[in-house]
Amino acid sequence: MSFIADRRKELGMTQRDVSIASGITEATISKMERGKFNPSAKVLLKVSGALKCNPIDILNDLNL
Repeated sequence: MSFIADRRKELGMTQRDVSIASGITEATISKMERGKFNPSAKVLLKVSGALKCNPIDILNDLNL
């Protein structure tokens, strides 16, 4: 499982919740969780804000 999915579940959030909180589509959240999307800095900051985590934690998990 990915950091994003683990963190999202830890917070009791669905992909839809993260999508609404971040303004990023559910499809993009799903792709990020599966490692199929390399986010821009803007997307990374929005998702990390919604998940209340450091953007570095997400980057470390993306295997860029």
